[in-house]
Amino acid sequence: MKKIVLGIFCILLASGPALALRCGNKIVDVGDRLHKVQRLCGDPVFVHSYDLPILVYGYIQGYNHFEVWTYNFGRNRFMQELIFQNGVLRFINQLDYGY
Repeated sequence: MKKIVLGIFCILLASGPALALRCGNKIVDVGDRLHKVQRLCGDPVFVHSYDLPILVYGYIQGYNHFEVWTYNFGRNRFMQELIFQNGVLRFINQLDYGY
């Protein structure tokens, strides 16, 4: 029995980074739309946006719009950085403890 519990524990430790964020009792996941994240988690404490060109054979074919949202959930939780590309959540990065 102890070997089974130890094996499960090792598998959990070896798993990759989480792709979801808990806001209260709601879950925000990579692939969610910007408006859903704002509805579930509220307004971020900081927003940074920028556009990067889409290059095809050296010519600009359009732009990708990126927004980086930072959430601060207080001293007892890590701050979270959410990166949106064209309104879709692409990355969730864990930062230092909040303030």
